[in-house]
Amino acid sequence: MIELSVIIVNWNLCELIKECIHSLHSTIKDMTFEIIVVDNASSDNSVEMLKQDFPEVITVTNNKNIGFGKANNQACKMSQGKYLLLLNPDATVLPTSVEKMLHILKTQEEVGLVGPKILNSDDTIQKACLRKYPSLIRELQYLLRLDRFLTDKRLLTSGLNYEKAQEANVISGSCMLLSRDVFEQSGRFDERFFMYGEDVDLCRSVWESGWKVLYYHKAVVQHNAHSASKKSKQFSPAAVACKSMYLYFKKHEKFPTAQLYRTLVFVTSLIWLIVFTLSLQFMKRKPIRSLSMYHDYHKMIWAICGNFWVAEEKEAS
Repeated sequence: MIELSVIIVNWNLCELIKECIHSLHSTIKDMTFEIIVVDNASSDNSVEMLKQDFPEVITVTNNKNIGFGKANNQACKMSQGKYLLLLNPDATVLPTSVEKMLHILKTQEEVGLVGPKILNSDDTIQKACLRKYPSLIRELQYLLRLDRFLTDKRLLTSGLNYEKAQEANVISGSCMLLSRDVFEQSGRFDERFFMYGEDVDLCRSVWESGWKVLYYHKAVVQHNAHSASKKSKQFSPAAVACKSMYLYFKKHEKFPTAQLYRTLVFVTSLIWLIVFTLSLQFMKRKPIRSLSMYHDYHKMIWAICGNFWVAEEKEAS
């Protein structure tokens, strides 16, 4: 019987997913496990590489990018493990980390979901691994980009100790371990979340289903965050992230939180669009980052004025 199913959703991360799978084979010991990769229509050599270099990996190919949550659900339906490790393709697992998290699930029945400490590529803490629930004031901080100036005082993470095991509102979707029963009884991933926010929603659903979510600092994963989405020309990651937060507020918070959030996104995007438009007029050399952000805010406003935010409202939660 397979004890652990490792689920990886890939999109154009051929080289990084290779490192990810190598880390799994070198670190997971003394248990039977399977690896399932769902490829969301990558345009690089990911599928060919997986079939050639890792024939033992179950590779599922989609003809379009169906989103992170939906692809995870797709893989979980065909998986056989009692426990599910949901892992990003740009993450590498450090030795004994999986065993430590699995031990917690086996010995602490009240814990339904556990996540590790996550490090950036420069070994700094990736603060998304331990978070509080989103709120309008915290999201306004991000929209105004205050987190750029208040790195050590972020409202979203203030008072959190990353060197201590503790119950968490939210852990990072880049690495989550839970049992199949908890995943099913919590409703799986809400497939309205295309990308971003699905981890926040799942954590809240686990809590509301009667289990605890635990952050465990002695398990460690390194994560090269947003490697593919940063390079995407198909969509604006910022716009998709804001839509996901809108869906989260609409699902979990009272009226009119979601509507207020949407208004905040529109107003702050318009302000930043004006700021970048004026600043670019006086720059002889246009920084690539400034041009990219200008286009992001332009897409954000266009999305809000269109049906981007409501296209999936009829889908079930």
